[in-house]
Amino acid sequence: MQHLDPGLLKSAILLLPVVATGIAFIIHRPDYFQRVGLMLGLLLNIPWLFLLNVLAVHMEWWIYLDSANVWLGVPVEIVLGWSVFWGVFLPWVLRRCPIPFIIAIAALLDLWLMPQLTGLFVLGEQWIAGEVLLLISLLLPSIAIFKLTWKRQHILLRALIQSLIWGGWIIFMIPAVVLQVEGKSVFDIFSMDLSRVLFFMLAMAASMTPGYLAVIEFASRGAGTPIPFDPPQKLVTSGIYAYIANPLQLSTLLMLVCMMVMYKSLLMLVPVVMLILYCEIFVRWHHSLDIEKRFTIAWFDYRRHVRNWIPFPAARW
Repeated sequence: MQHLDPGLLKSAILLLPVVATGIAFIIHRPDYFQRVGLMLGLLLNIPWLFLLNVLAVHMEWWIYLDSANVWLGVPVEIVLGWSVFWGVFLPWVLRRCPIPFIIAIAALLDLWLMPQLTGLFVLGEQWIAGEVLLLISLLLPSIAIFKLTWKRQHILLRALIQSLIWGGWIIFMIPAVVLQVEGKSVFDIFSMDLSRVLFFMLAMAASMTPGYLAVIEFASRGAGTPIPFDPPQKLVTSGIYAYIANPLQLSTLLMLVCMMVMYKSLLMLVPVVMLILYCEIFVRWHHSLDIEKRFTIAWFDYRRHVRNWIPFPAARW
């Protein structure tokens, strides 16, 4: 494959998993919760594959040669194709297989394929270490979130993996895109003063706390997860929800504001405003379609006591 045009190789890496997945869906269409699980696997892979490939380049596990359609030093087509293959195709086609078997298949395929793609990148001496890291830290949770969502198992673990997805987009993907437009980089943090970085990390930890408390409350009390496609089966009014109705949205807003201040980025106001509009328009609309109909009187009674953004003690439930 080293004699093939790099652009053609990258296009193949993107298109082949997409086409193969489409054919697999035609042969056997996934049901609702299977689709949700596959969607979550894809959303997990995209930001974390970018980030882990940036790490791989930095560690010289492998270095990409072609500079076309590159973001943060990583070809976009390769990451997207890889995300579809790991996050959607493999979990779906091998859905009846145990997780170790799927990981073994992926590992064997990569061990054979990556040395063949010498027109795209150069493998370092320790490239196997990068491969193992990706298999364990990314492919494993991708398969797990699909299987757990499909089979409706282990609610808390499901919710925590969803938190990884949330973190990948909010902490890395969205800021990285916005900062690049401004001519900055999300990795500028490594050149900042240590005291400033420590303060930022503490502020981010505090900002994440309401979100993770909400995730745990949803799973333990509501028998569900934060995403609308896999919602709680019971109305949650305890824990942090006794004081604020939108802890997840508040947590995300605080994290975005922290990064806006940390990177001195006015453009980070864009995702902040988009988040507020999302909450005030889409979330309210979703509540009217779902929660209001499922919980009726209990929901309206709860909302009389608790506000969206500002913590306000509720009556005891």
